Amino acid sequence: MINQYRYIVTLPYQLAHALILHHCFRSKLRGNALFLIIAAVLSHADHTGLPRDTLLKKALFACDEITGLITAVALVRPSRSLFDLEASSVRKKWKDKAFAAGTDRLMMETGAREFGVELWEHVTNVIIAMRGIAVDLDLVGSNPE
Repeated sequence: MINQYRYIVTLPYQLAHALILHHCFRSKLRGNALFLIIAAVLSHADHTGLPRDTLLKKALFACDEITGLITAVALVRPSRSLFDLEASSVRKKWKDKAFAAGTDRLMMETGAREFGVELWEHVTNVIIAMRGIAVDLDLVGSNPE
């Protein structure tokens, strides 16, 4: 499999990303669905120049970066759980620029705005959504409800 990607990494980012996505999703999605997923993934990165002109594209952009910050906040809690995490805890960590310094807070603000929701309401919604896959994320901790 590595040999298949050796050629792809020499291609322009957009094309390489699209080819990898196509390879990963082609057995699960067909036709327009495959195209929509690839277009959404490519548009979530500003450097591709692709517009975020659908709700799917806006949702992916709004949720991508914020899930990393939420995960980081959950992991430093004693419970290591999403089930007792609230947006107020994320907000406290947000103010500490050294915490999760690799996350782009401006991108998170832009994503929520483009998605049409206030940032902290968005954080609450994403936490609730992530609770649905907390087992897969290994963020159940000791407090599942």
